[in-house]
Parts: sequence; structure tokens; C-alpha cells
Amino acid sequence: MPSLPLITLLSSPQTVTVSWVDIGSEINSGMSSDIGFWVKMTINNSANVEFRYLAKHTADHADEYEIMVETITAGVESEDPIIHEVNRDIDQKIFYHFPISGEIPFIQMQVKALTVGDTGATIDEVKYNII
Repeated sequence: MPSLPLITLLSSPQTVTVSWVDIGSEINSGMSSDIGFWVKMTINNSANVEFRYLAKHTADHADEYEIMVETITAGVESEDPIIHEVNRDIDQKIFYHFPISGEIPFIQMQVKALTVGDTGATIDEVKYNII
């Protein structure tokens, strides 16, 4: 089986702040079923870097919607936004994957840190592939 092409989303380091900021431009998911992100990060003096993904129904549109995941605990159903938090405060190479079920035409990836030290974390590179 041939490998899926990796598409570059971010190729120059981006400093992480305590506010959500876009990583690269929005992704045209083409109504695909799954998306995977390949992230290289330098942690520096930051802690608890978080990534989230926003759904957009139209390209270049201001409306962004949190992508929710359903969980059931003790018979109680709840919905929470998909947020990946890096709890190991060391430099990382991380792969994130989640299904989009052909329902999300455009996706925007964002990042923030709960704690930014003297030297903030940087997202050094992000690539993705879609199935």
C-alpha cells in the first residue's frame, strides 16, 4: 500500500502563547474520513501545551466551531471539545489522529500553553495527512 502524502501546514517555528492562535492556514479536508497531524515542538520554559481543532463550513469564513467528542461515564453522556494536551514538558515529536467522518469541509488547528516561561515553547513543524 502506498504511503499517504504529508502536507506541510507549518514549516517555520511559531511561538506558543497563553491564548489560542492558529497554526498555519485552514485545511481543506475534502470531506475526508480521518486526519492525522505530525507535530515537532520545542518546549523551552513552557508547560502543558494544548492543541485544538476547529471545524469550518466555508473556506476563509470567520465562524469556527469546536469539534466535540462524546464520552459516556456511569451512564451519563457528555460532549467535550477535542483538546490534546502535552503533559510531558520536554521537546516532542507527536502524532495526533482523529476521525472527521466526511462531515467537516475545513479544519483550523490552534495551539496555546497553560504556562509560558521566560522562553516560550515553539511549534517547529506541523505536517498532516488526510484519508
